[in-house]
Amino acid sequence: MATLAISMAAFLLAAIPWTIIAWRDPIALRKYKIQSKPFEMKKFLLPSIGRIMVNNIILASILVLVWPMLKLTGVHNGAHIYMVYR
Repeated sequence: MATLAISMAAFLLAAIPWTIIAWRDPIALRKYKIQSKPFEMKKFLLPSIGRIMVNNIILASILVLVWPMLKLTGVHNGAHIYMVYR
């Protein structure tokens, strides 16, 4: 769960500054702009944040449900790893 929180925070740390730049539309960066229309913050920001939250809740739920099944795979069994690298 901590990894999921870290990945979400890392994504937001990278996405939020670029979203603010697209919204403010500085003159010096307009030559790099891909879209000709202005960024509509009210139209896109809240739905995007909602989708990020829903996706992460779904992923966390799947993780919680699947985690006990990982014990059955032997992935945490050190003996198999030792045998492979012997």
